[in-house]
Amino acid sequence: MGNALGCTNTVSCFTRNHEQNSVNPVNSALMDLSMLVLGHRFAGGTDSTVCHGSYQDLPVAVKIITPPDKSSSSRIQTQYYREVGFLSRLHHPNVVKLVGGCKNRSDYYIVTEYLPEGSLRVFLNKYKSNGCQSLSFRKLLGFALDIARGMEYIHSQGVIHRDLKPENVLIDQDLHAKIADFGSSCLEADCNKSSSSARVEIAGTYRWMAPEVIEQKGGGTKADVYSFGLILWQLVTGRTPFEDLEGFQVLFAVVNKDLRPVIPEDCCPALRDLIERCWSKKPCKRPEFRLIVQVLQELEREFDT
Repeated sequence: MGNALGCTNTVSCFTRNHEQNSVNPVNSALMDLSMLVLGHRFAGGTDSTVCHGSYQDLPVAVKIITPPDKSSSSRIQTQYYREVGFLSRLHHPNVVKLVGGCKNRSDYYIVTEYLPEGSLRVFLNKYKSNGCQSLSFRKLLGFALDIARGMEYIHSQGVIHRDLKPENVLIDQDLHAKIADFGSSCLEADCNKSSSSARVEIAGTYRWMAPEVIEQKGGGTKADVYSFGLILWQLVTGRTPFEDLEGFQVLFAVVNKDLRPVIPEDCCPALRDLIERCWSKKPCKRPEFRLIVQVLQELEREFDT
């Protein structure tokens, strides 16, 4: 598998300050670092690498965040504190479980449960490569409900994800979906601040980013709903949104032309209506995840009868 991880003695762990409704770092030796072993790399991003690992003989995923230069150290540290902080307070069957986190020299390590099927993006691509153009309606509803239930819980805890996309939805051995990657997340009270300081960071990924986030006019819970609408479209079609456009072309088309992907004609009418409501240009017209769960549950009941 690899060598034991030589982290510093202090493990950065987190607890919730209930009075201030915020996430604060505390020092606690909750992880026996000598039992954390790194394996091979299986995913990664601009500043991070994700490896297989083992902790106390159980499989884990280890996200290693590395500052590309000294000027990025503060940003990476903030991302680390944010992600581990939120994961430590979120406990739900449809949210990935945190094992712990630590700093090793200039790198930051976030250790979570290992989900063997990988991300929803990988799952959909694998499904398509096996000759299937789209998921069965039953599996589509199952994934959609898992994501919606996870997001309903996340929002109930006052947290906004801000980067909901297939790469950040992981699939477990029982083919249930779990929300992951809270490096861009924020408390709703902070996300809704209208001051210029709250608008400095544009969080999210272009193809799933809500119009108001692109224009830096806010980014509340309804921005996550917009992203969910794009994911729901992907579950229906098996395709990537705006796949024929480059990143900045997507931004322009979504904001200035109100462009959305084409929903297939044979899409279930109730599902079509839900997708269109979720990605409405006006946030006030998008449903809360509580209502999305209800719609999907009703579709599931109708499918079973």
